[in-house]
Amino acid sequence: MGKKSRFFMTRIFPCLAVLIVDSLINVFRIPCMYKTIFGIPCPGCGMSRALLAALRLDFGEAFRLHAMFWSMPLIFVLILTNGKIFRKRWMNLALLIGIGAGFLANYIWQLIRFFS
Repeated sequence: MGKKSRFFMTRIFPCLAVLIVDSLINVFRIPCMYKTIFGIPCPGCGMSRALLAALRLDFGEAFRLHAMFWSMPLIFVLILTNGKIFRKRWMNLALLIGIGAGFLANYIWQLIRFFS
C-alpha cells in the first residue's frame, strides 16, 4: 500500500465515515442509543445539533447544545496530522488533556441539568 493510500485509509476515510454516519443519524432522526439504553445523556449528546447550529453561525445555540462543539475541528486536525499540531509534544498533549477535561466538565454539566 502506497503512502497516499495508507494516509487515506487511516486518516481521511475514518473522518469521512464519522461525518457520513452522523449525517445519516441526523437525517433519519435516530435517537441516541446510549440515552435509549441507559436513560441518561451520553457525553456527546447534542454535539451534532451544536455543530449544525455553528454552521448556521448560531454560536449561542451551539454552546447551549454542547459547549465543546468548537473542539471537533481540532480533533479532526489532530487525526489528520497524526496528533501533531504543534512541534512540541507537550503542547499536543496539553491540547488533548484540555479537550478531554472540557468534555468531562461538559458531561458533568449535562448530568446536573438532566437530574435537576
